[in-house]
Amino acid sequence: MNKFSQQEIETFQRIFLHALRKGLQRNSLESFVATSVSTDASYSDKEAILIVMTVSSFAFRLMVLFNVVENQLNREYFIGDTPNQTFVEAFYEVANLCCGALNRDISRDISHLGMSVPVMLTQSCMEYIDALNPQYLESYSITLNETASVHATLCLSCSAPVSFSTDLSQIEEDAGALELF
Repeated sequence: MNKFSQQEIETFQRIFLHALRKGLQRNSLESFVATSVSTDASYSDKEAILIVMTVSSFAFRLMVLFNVVENQLNREYFIGDTPNQTFVEAFYEVANLCCGALNRDISRDISHLGMSVPVMLTQSCMEYIDALNPQYLESYSITLNETASVHATLCLSCSAPVSFSTDLSQIEEDAGALELF
């Protein structure tokens, strides 16, 4: 069972917030306010949609859980003027951007990472997050441009000892390049 140092916890927080900012903000001029909240608070709205993605290796699984309500403000922010796109499709793209940034930042230290596609689950699944035996769990309430809002939870479960020591000064401020396989 991993016991993470304060430095590693701060690294998780900075990497996660950096990834959220990269994926959720449409541009750097928009406001991004993230407030740490209890994990229970992150899924208290039963109207929220739960979208889950994972970044994993042989030794750990990082699960990112997005709780977002499909309301007028969020539709305007995430869909905008894009024709023929549903709210869930638009948010799947946002979740992919967030987890792609998380994957890039972690891959500086750890190789052989895999990333899942976004999956929508029922909101009641959040009640079972403790069954994943997380060694680290952090939730944020995020407000974008003073209108749109999202709750995001990072859940880290380890099957072997893991040490995170990403040099945070190397985290890029650009959106990254398209990767072709």
